[in-house]
Amino acid sequence: MHRKIDKNIDAVLPHEAHAAWTPPKNRPGAADTVLAGNAGRQEALIPLRMGRMAASPFAFLRGAAAVMAWDLSHTPVSGPQVIIDGDAHINNFGLFGTPQREIILDINDFDEATNGPWEWDVKRLVASVNVAGRENGLTRKDRRRAVMRAALGYRWNITRLSNAGVLDVWARFTYSERKPTAIKVPGKAWAIIQKTADKARRTNNETLLPKVARRGHDGGWRFVEAPPILTRVNDATREQVVASLTEYAETLPAARMTPAAGSSARALMLQWMALLSAGTYESNLRHFYPERYGEPVSVKTSAHKEIDRIYGVLEADIARKGPYLCGSELCAADIYLAMLASWYEPDATALGERFPRVLAIHDAVAKRPTWQRVQAANAS
Repeated sequence: MHRKIDKNIDAVLPHEAHAAWTPPKNRPGAADTVLAGNAGRQEALIPLRMGRMAASPFAFLRGAAAVMAWDLSHTPVSGPQVIIDGDAHINNFGLFGTPQREIILDINDFDEATNGPWEWDVKRLVASVNVAGRENGLTRKDRRRAVMRAALGYRWNITRLSNAGVLDVWARFTYSERKPTAIKVPGKAWAIIQKTADKARRTNNETLLPKVARRGHDGGWRFVEAPPILTRVNDATREQVVASLTEYAETLPAARMTPAAGSSARALMLQWMALLSAGTYESNLRHFYPERYGEPVSVKTSAHKEIDRIYGVLEADIARKGPYLCGSELCAADIYLAMLASWYEPDATALGERFPRVLAIHDAVAKRPTWQRVQAANAS
């Protein structure tokens, strides 16, 4: 089906139509567009924004999304409207940590996201590749090669994902520690990726905290004001922010399999999530990567004992209130438990012999089509 759609699009707008661009006569000046974009911004931060944009051509490209958006709005499009990032320049791609403590390639910065032609994100991306390459001293030939590879990578992934469902696409990740098998990655490039991943792994909240906060005599942390970037808000603003987050959280229960706020099941789920994340998950890290925490044999042995201890607590509680952690209904904590239980060593048989009710939850979750699709996508 996707090939038929692609042929129809090509018939409406040939690929070559994207190759040339002539500035319209009514095109506003770039400076005028940037200055107009300052409307509504905090006045104290405008000089900081202008100074950062003036630092280099790439810095200007990053901050001048509105300038490029105007230009793109006067270019030919093939027709399909999708949810676009709106600011898909190369610097918004990076390595990010997952809740499972793995490093993946992903994109951030969605404040320009909107409905629009799919071409706009691609053009923003390849334009940024060219500008960044020029700023780093690449020749015209090398920049062209980089731009073409970026475009080919986009086309390859669109083809690969075109027949996948929404959840399957959502579950596809590019892991920094797993060398791709579907494409060839040169050894030198892979070494650079690993070096970058190591740096990303060290860039976390623990390294950020001392830079933006100081620890008081009472042991608590307080942000250090650094005007105009980091300033204290007044009490009214603080209360509005907290209230908005609370209101937002209440829109998620149905999608997140979270019991209603204020219910005993909600409290129970939070209790289990805390135990599984701070206890079982951390113990699994020590079990599988003992060399990170000290003497490997003793660390691994104590970690396995702690996992068994926690599963014993869960087993007893499920026997009283089950069949699930929150009672009769499946909740997010059960899915988290199923993931952790799948890591049990030596195998599922041993888990079932010691903790049959924990294994039963794992098996119930594993039978769900959604879980199976996610596991299949993750394995590929």
